[in-house]
Amino acid sequence: MVKIKCKCGREFNVPSWKNRKFCSMPCSVKYRKQNPVAWTKGHTPWNKGKRGLQVSYRKGKTWSSIWGDKKSNKMKTNLRNKKYKGAISLNKDGYLRKRSPTTGKYFMIHQQVWKKNNYPRLPKGFCIHHLDNNKLNNNPQNLLLLDFGTHTRLHHTGMKHTEEAKERMRTSQLKRRYKL
Repeated sequence: MVKIKCKCGREFNVPSWKNRKFCSMPCSVKYRKQNPVAWTKGHTPWNKGKRGLQVSYRKGKTWSSIWGDKKSNKMKTNLRNKKYKGAISLNKDGYLRKRSPTTGKYFMIHQQVWKKNNYPRLPKGFCIHHLDNNKLNNNPQNLLLLDFGTHTRLHHTGMKHTEEAKERMRTSQLKRRYKL
């Protein structure tokens, strides 16, 4: 811990790795209103005239000096693109998704597995249901095509699926789909 004296006169302790000059946020705001430093007329920003990734104004180090030239160039490229093509990640709803290496767009893995094993297109008004309610289990036997209404009723009525109910759902969907 380091003892620091605030601009208001109060002394306070902070860890040595923290770079604090004020005891509190109100003290900081009050001092900065009285003594404006940044962006006054004639002020020159620290990075004026520099191009690309800047030297850090706090530490005085470049990315090259930290990681070496080869890795720093890779890091700069990744930051510029911000697209890691082919990467698998979770979306906000908890489903696995993969970024297409050619287009850069995301697609849902459970939909691709169903399309590969059943039909090349997902019919309009239908969605894929996970029978065991585990969104990460994309086994073809765990995926079922349901219309939105049935899918909503399943999730919002609190039903638990028995093997009998699962079979009925499969046959009713096939009958409806192929008008048997």
